[in-house]
Amino acid sequence: MKTKKGGYGIPIMITLVFLFLMMIGMILLWNVSYQHGTSRDIVQGYDKGILWYHAYLKNDHFTAYCFDDEKFIPMFDKAQKEQIEVVITYKKYVGRGFWCTTAENYENVIVENVDFVYDERRLENGK
Repeated sequence: MKTKKGGYGIPIMITLVFLFLMMIGMILLWNVSYQHGTSRDIVQGYDKGILWYHAYLKNDHFTAYCFDDEKFIPMFDKAQKEQIEVVITYKKYVGRGFWCTTAENYENVIVENVDFVYDERRLENGK
């Protein structure tokens, strides 16, 4: 779209201001969570995606628990090998986790914390 003087200055400036405002909006909304919760189950397994790791629980066939902090890997390993229940605290964010991709039928949530659930009978047996 050409202006009367033959330049493209004003439309380009409007576009640049609009893109700048969109970028500022995404930065402000990146860590805003809109859902949080916990799940208690036995770890079925985990894998590494392109940018995120994904954990899966035995009785939850609809959720992929995405995490980018490798400190959770030893916990998931131990929980899977020893069949220890875990409580996963998770959140869904407006922006964070956008690149955590799994199959279409999975809801992607971001792992915030993992805790072991120790059964007293297991503790008595030394496990």
